[in-house]
Amino acid sequence: MNLALGRQLGEVVADTERPLGVWEFDHLRALAAVRPAIIDGLLSPTFQVDLLRSYGDVVIVRVADRTLPCRRMDAIYYVERRGSFVLLRREDWPAIHAGSGPRVILTLRASAG
Repeated sequence: MNLALGRQLGEVVADTERPLGVWEFDHLRALAAVRPAIIDGLLSPTFQVDLLRSYGDVVIVRVADRTLPCRRMDAIYYVERRGSFVLLRREDWPAIHAGSGPRVILTLRASAG
C-alpha cells in the first residue's frame, strides 16, 4: 500500500517520530494502579518501540532497544500516546549485524483497560 493511500484509510505506516515508550504489566489491574504515574512521567518505560504500522485498533511495533519484552501472551502493554494493548503476535528475528541484538516485532490490539 502506498503511503498516501494508507493515510487516506486512517493507517499510519512507518511513523518517523521518536520511539514510543512502552510499559509492560502482568495484568490490567496493575496497569490501572500506575496509569496516573505513567501519564505524569513519573515511571520510566519498560522498553521503547518504533511504530511500523497502525490500522484500526491494531499497532505493529519494532522493539527499539535491547530491553526485550517478556514472552507472556497475557501481558498488558501501555504504549505512549496510544493507550493499553494486548499482545496478538510476537516475531523474533535474528540480528542483522554482528553484535546487534535480535529484532523483535510485536503486533498489539487495543485493550478496553
